[in-house]
Amino acid sequence: MQRFANRRAWAVGVRIAMCSVATAAPGQQVTPSADRIAVAQTERARQATWPDTPGTGAFPAIKEEVASLPDHVVYRPAELGTLGSTKLGLYLFGNGGCSNDGASSRLHLLEIASHGYLAIALGRIRSGPGASVRPTPSLPRQARPGFAGTPPSLQRPITDEKQLMTPVDWAVAQNNNPESPYHGRIDLTAVAVSGRSCGGLLALAVAADPRITTLVIMNSGLVNEG
Repeated sequence: MQRFANRRAWAVGVRIAMCSVATAAPGQQVTPSADRIAVAQTERARQATWPDTPGTGAFPAIKEEVASLPDHVVYRPAELGTLGSTKLGLYLFGNGGCSNDGASSRLHLLEIASHGYLAIALGRIRSGPGASVRPTPSLPRQARPGFAGTPPSLQRPITDEKQLMTPVDWAVAQNNNPESPYHGRIDLTAVAVSGRSCGGLLALAVAADPRITTLVIMNSGLVNEG
């Protein structure tokens, strides 16, 4: 934690570190009303019309898909040459709903990247500027296996915790590759996993990985035995 704190962790902590746990009585099923679902869909459509922003940090950021890391969206400083001696910490992000829309939290991730981070979200650019593929509908609940060690009523969505950690190996390879624009620019001792709602559960699932130095959970539930 201290190593990440030394890397301007306020960019992660002060701006977005809020944790709340929603609870229900045992056996209670929490089902959004049709009105709430419609409002959420309308709001997502409205937000998709917003332009990308470069963030407020010292390194204006962009988002992109890269062939060497399929099914992920990379958020980074646009001009890597301006980093100087600053090395990029990793910020791995699980989307709300565990969706595979890697642009669903694009403004948040662009902000993080602008402070000298390599932020990577699961999925592809499926909404907002640059969207090239249609959103993937949620799988039927009965088609999803449950999280290991949890009640079968809690189902696994489209993305999973293994995919959340894939960018770590990618970052190691990029950092060591003399032909990569990231060669020698990544701080592999500063790795954060984060996520919102269901994506927070993915982050919790990998929190014990020794490569991780920081955990940021936003409005997540909690999954455990019983």
